Parts: sequence; C-alpha cells; structure tokens
Amino acid sequence: MKYSTDLPDSTTSPVHEGITVQQLKNKSMSEILDEVLFPAEVRDLVQPTIEYSDIVTLVEKGSPIVYPSVEYLAGDAGETVAESNTVMYNGSAYVGDYYD
Repeated sequence: MKYSTDLPDSTTSPVHEGITVQQLKNKSMSEILDEVLFPAEVRDLVQPTIEYSDIVTLVEKGSPIVYPSVEYLAGDAGETVAESNTVMYNGSAYVGDYYD
C-alpha cells in the first residue's frame, strides 16, 4: 500500500518540520514511518577555530610584559582546550612583570 493524497506537493508537515508531501508520495507506510520517526539529516559541522594575538609592536625595556593570548574553540572537534602563554628568555620562562 503506497501513500497518495490530494494535498499539494509543497505542503509541509506542521508536526515534523521539513517533511513535505512530495517526500512521502508513493512510499510504503514503513518507509514513511522510518522517514518521519528517524530522519537522516546531518547538520553542518562547526569547524574548530584558533585565534592568536601576537605582540605587534616593539617592546621597550621597563615596559610591562604583554602576554599573547590563544583562544581555541573546538567546535565539533572535541572538548575546548585552554592554553596559557609564557614569555621565554634564553629557553627559560621569564617571571618578571616588566621587560629588562
């Protein structure tokens, strides 16, 4: 038994958003139930992003240390990761508040 109707093909279901009469026409009842109860829609993935603010000017001796910031948004790639930055001098982390 196939589904047939006098409704216009463009009629959209008020209960199941996005399903039109045209999608269901001439399908069996089991196909309709599968489509209505278990729609196979895949949304667009949210891509991960990373933003890095670099120090864009020259620094002067005695000026406060400016730490670059990193912001990583995982999107659908997994959990969000937070990173802290350190200012390095000769391979060691610099612990002062001002540039020497």
